[in-house]
Amino acid sequence: MSLLRPKPIRIYQLTAKSVVAPGWALTYIILFHNAGAEEIVADVRNSLPDKLDYVPDSATQGGTYDQKTRTLHWHITVPGNSYVSLSFAARVRTEDLLTTVINTATIISNMFMKANCLSIINT
Repeated sequence: MSLLRPKPIRIYQLTAKSVVAPGWALTYIILFHNAGAEEIVADVRNSLPDKLDYVPDSATQGGTYDQKTRTLHWHITVPGNSYVSLSFAARVRTEDLLTTVINTATIISNMFMKANCLSIINT
């Protein structure tokens, strides 16, 4: 008898700034870690909050941006025991001081679904 174990997948979202001002550009990095032995094929989606504007042509690894839905999309293959790094830039557009900007990346495959949020304070 074997036990079904969850896949050893981790998703991280990083940016170099934790406090920003209107007009500043941020580079978001989505790091996908596959600690398992098998390759994983997944879709990564990142819907931008209203307080951020996508910087055109900034998505790496073949990422595309749908302006109508304000969503970035990647289709990736992550070999076993490895990382894949995705990134894009966004500009802060809100004029509201002390506003929190929450950006969420979601990874979906036939094996799992994970989401990761990153908050930034606009001052």
